[in-house]
Amino acid sequence: MLLAALLTASGLSAPPDPAQVIGGDPAPAGQYDAVVRVDRVHVGNHCSGTLVRPDLVLTAAHCVDDIADTTGLRIWFTSGISAEVADFGFHPDYCESCDTNRFDYAYVRLSDPVDAPAAVTVVTDQEVWDSTMQTSDVLTVVGFGDVPDRPVAAEPRWLVEVPIRRFTGGGIEVVAGGDGRDSCEGDSGGAAFVTAPDGTLQLVAITSRGSDPCGAGGYYGVAYHTMGWLSEVLDDATLCGESCSTCDCLDTRPLPEDGCCSTDRPQDAPWLLLVLVPLARRRR
Repeated sequence: MLLAALLTASGLSAPPDPAQVIGGDPAPAGQYDAVVRVDRVHVGNHCSGTLVRPDLVLTAAHCVDDIADTTGLRIWFTSGISAEVADFGFHPDYCESCDTNRFDYAYVRLSDPVDAPAAVTVVTDQEVWDSTMQTSDVLTVVGFGDVPDRPVAAEPRWLVEVPIRRFTGGGIEVVAGGDGRDSCEGDSGGAAFVTAPDGTLQLVAITSRGSDPCGAGGYYGVAYHTMGWLSEVLDDATLCGESCSTCDCLDTRPLPEDGCCSTDRPQDAPWLLLVLVPLARRRR
């Protein structure tokens, strides 16, 4: 009862029956194939990730921070083909104990680029952000997480559409989902997609953590906030987008309620103090 009350006070719903925590569906065959399984070989479990360059997968920092070397990771595609890892790393500002803005970002670079599936674009354009990333807009979350009672032969990737509930300070993280529509164990590092005005599917955030048990919503790190670090580590300014090579041009704070003027976006609001301090949560 206490957990339910705290969840309600923070704007997230209490978790439903564990048998219904996901509320999603199998990902359609041939779609979302850029979402990959990140096997933590020596640990014996897995995360998810997204191919954003033919040789580059984005995932969560907590998926790799305890991995000793490249033999401890292997990437699997839905085609059944696997790829060896050349190197990996996680964001220097990663903070496992932080309540918000954990910078839970990591990369895994493949030994050889892949021709298929096609890599997806990260949202770096202000127009795309403003048209898809406001409160109550919907994210499409895809991952290789655990699904209760999943048939053995079912599609391993599942997706669920979750509404945006909140943004953390500076728009670095998005709080989304709840009411039994959520990511869960094994979805860590997976993709949160939006559909741009031109119809393309673009990666906007990375699954980080959420309620325990799953179902009450979770935190997703905005992918743009790792692009500056990645562009330096990998010496690839194209990761920042076509119009801004410095990775500091996208304002991810939410628009004011009247929808006007990105230059007038609000600063951190008092509700941020309520969002997750009291929540039970765990890595995904």
